[in-house]
Amino acid sequence: MNVWAYLRRTNVILFITLQGCFLLILTIIAYGYSYNWQDVFERYQEDQLKVNAYKMIDDIRNEELGTGPYTDEQISWLTRRATLYGILIRYGSDRQTIWFDMFPRIGNTEEMKIQEYPVIAKGSNRGVLQVAYLKKRDKLDPSFLAYENMMDRRSAMLFGVASAAFHRSQLYRLAAAVGALESSEGNRGPDPGRGP
Repeated sequence: MNVWAYLRRTNVILFITLQGCFLLILTIIAYGYSYNWQDVFERYQEDQLKVNAYKMIDDIRNEELGTGPYTDEQISWLTRRATLYGILIRYGSDRQTIWFDMFPRIGNTEEMKIQEYPVIAKGSNRGVLQVAYLKKRDKLDPSFLAYENMMDRRSAMLFGVASAAFHRSQLYRLAAAVGALESSEGNRGPDPGRGP
């Protein structure tokens, strides 16, 4: 019995098929893990931006800065508050009439995640607050980096387990095939043309 004939047997084909499916499932799970962490942090940053926007709206209401234009002291106060929350803000009566603007510090709005909220004080709309954070800032966040490293390690472990399981099973099958081939040759007896 040669190796090719042994590998064509039904139990070998079934085993290789099951191992291939197992490897495919583990690969999909590992890919899902590595893809999921990016979405988690994007949602976290959006929620955090929303929380900071509401804090900024409360500060604007409490300091009675609902309408502009602002004095230098008020501009300095708004700058300190926005910096404290780690966000950039643009505030005005609408999108065209701007009283306070930190967005030009960045220049390219493609690098920012921007959200917009109305500022309502005493039952009337006072203005529009736009808040933003830098998308690049995610890469500098220590918790982001720690989580990214953890997910990379988990994905690598899943790929490693799948790969090791697949290769180990293939080695056992190959060893069994070679053993079966050698035992079938051993049962035939010595080759008369070879000599003793």
